[in-house]
Amino acid sequence: MRLKSTLVTAVSAVLIAGVALVSSASAASPADPSAPNGPPAGFVSALAVTPSDVGTIFQPIQPCRIVDTRNSASGTLGNGGSRSFTVRGTFGFVAQGGNPSGCGVPTSATAVSVSVTTTQSAGAGYLIGWPFGQPQPNTSFGTYNAGLGMTVGADFILRATGAEPSLTIANYGGPTHLIIDVNGYYEPQLAGFVEQDGTLTYSSGRITAVSHPSVGNYDITFDRTVSQCSFQVTPYGYNWVTAVGPVGSNQARVYIHDQVAPFAQHDTSFHILAIC
Repeated sequence: MRLKSTLVTAVSAVLIAGVALVSSASAASPADPSAPNGPPAGFVSALAVTPSDVGTIFQPIQPCRIVDTRNSASGTLGNGGSRSFTVRGTFGFVAQGGNPSGCGVPTSATAVSVSVTTTQSAGAGYLIGWPFGQPQPNTSFGTYNAGLGMTVGADFILRATGAEPSLTIANYGGPTHLIIDVNGYYEPQLAGFVEQDGTLTYSSGRITAVSHPSVGNYDITFDRTVSQCSFQVTPYGYNWVTAVGPVGSNQARVYIHDQVAPFAQHDTSFHILAIC
């Protein structure tokens, strides 16, 4: 019994000491928003980490035709044949029977949502689609029968570089005409992580430049117009907040200041996301 009592007493002492240590550390923590004084010079929160990925967003559009082989000099797509098509931008659509000025799919798009129709098919078959320049996959996205029209919805990943053509489709079966209508596209969000000296250490690919004209001021340039966008900025500094807004068609200014003293400007790293 004496051994058990001694053990309990020892454990209790350790726990009490641990609680005292944690309480002491909490009281002295520079992250405590109630602390009367600001952080030490050059303080940067440990939360300043680079995000690995912010994902993509889907942008729906009115259905628009990018391919109609009935209006193309190339004609039907034969058995075992493949053809590559332009999807993004405003050029190259006439030759493939599509809308002459394209369908508004930007160069930033990484994938598209489409409907593919076969018509005037000479026999049954199936279709395979994949990004231009990549190995052909083994799975099909649609089948068709002779003399019967077939329409199927599909999402296609596009050539990563933004160059065109960006989509390849192969046919295995009777020669058939293809019609492709786009109803939306996927693109990376307008996001990035900027260090306190103005270095862009992470970008979704939509930020093209960053400048740091003065203390607490950062100009962010995007690859599209952001004059009608809203912004979310997370500064990684003690008790600091931001004001942000567009200063040009494709640029936003981030102003970082102390929430207690609005005219006390600070440099710190931050994450920015534009929502359009």
